[in-house]
Amino acid sequence: MANTPEGTVRLTAIDCVSHGVAGLGANWRLLIGVRLLRNLTLLVLLAASLFLPLLALGLDLWLDLPRNLESLGDIDHLDHLDGGIEWLSDLADRLVWTPKLVSALLAMLALWLVAGYVYCFFQAGTYGVLAAADREGAGAKAIRWADFSRWGRDGLKRYFALANLYGVFLFAAVLLALLGIGAGASASAVWGAFAAFGIICVAMFPIFLLFLGSGIWYEIACADLSRERSSVRIAARRALEILRRRLGAVALILVLFATASMAIWLALFPLSALVSFTANGRPLVAFVAHGLVQLVAALPGAAVETVLAGTWVALARSEAFGA
Repeated sequence: MANTPEGTVRLTAIDCVSHGVAGLGANWRLLIGVRLLRNLTLLVLLAASLFLPLLALGLDLWLDLPRNLESLGDIDHLDHLDGGIEWLSDLADRLVWTPKLVSALLAMLALWLVAGYVYCFFQAGTYGVLAAADREGAGAKAIRWADFSRWGRDGLKRYFALANLYGVFLFAAVLLALLGIGAGASASAVWGAFAAFGIICVAMFPIFLLFLGSGIWYEIACADLSRERSSVRIAARRALEILRRRLGAVALILVLFATASMAIWLALFPLSALVSFTANGRPLVAFVAHGLVQLVAALPGAAVETVLAGTWVALARSEAFGA
């Protein structure tokens, strides 16, 4: 722990991580279970949203897609290439604003909205549990689903507003990335490919920092939003202050959790490689086996993500009381 000039105690990066581990330890069944449930629910909603437009365009078109993709890659046989081009032409002909396609796109947007609310409900509930565990300290009792659900409902609107604000930053970063790529393409025609590559690299570095910084800012803001009497405006401003004042602690936390994620990947890589080797030539077996590997990987991944969220909660609460 570190003392501030005012005499208030602030948590170090390691202290914050220990608080995150304690928060998971007190409620690991609930927190890991709801994170897995959230991921599964979002996966189902997003898959259903994409399936509707595909269905509106015609399933026969997509059933022919694997064969025609193979045809497009076979440049040695012009008849195969013609088949792939014919598939693309068929797709272009079906992309017309029919009532069926418009309805499917509207339903897709509606499912995206539902997915956004589901995501924010789980965010609010998770951070509510972690904040309560951090307040109670070592003597924290296990929190029930009813409390999680209450925090999720109460914080839904605030977390949805914060997610939309984060989406604005991401949209701006994507626009800047597209402008950088466009500038590189224009430079290629004037100064050559080497100059274009340099321009794109120079343009993409600050954009990458914007992506990274906005993501970290969002996670810290979510943690601060779980505090009592916090709001979207307060959480957004305090997250920026934490990044400015505690950049070293934030960087150390990120390095620690990146190392943990890499360790999980390295531990599961031999299993994934073994599955790929033994299921070679059997697509159905490979699909099922890789699905089981992903399920196994989801458990430690969910634990690491939850501890990271608890770490941000501890850091945000420490800075709120130590500022």
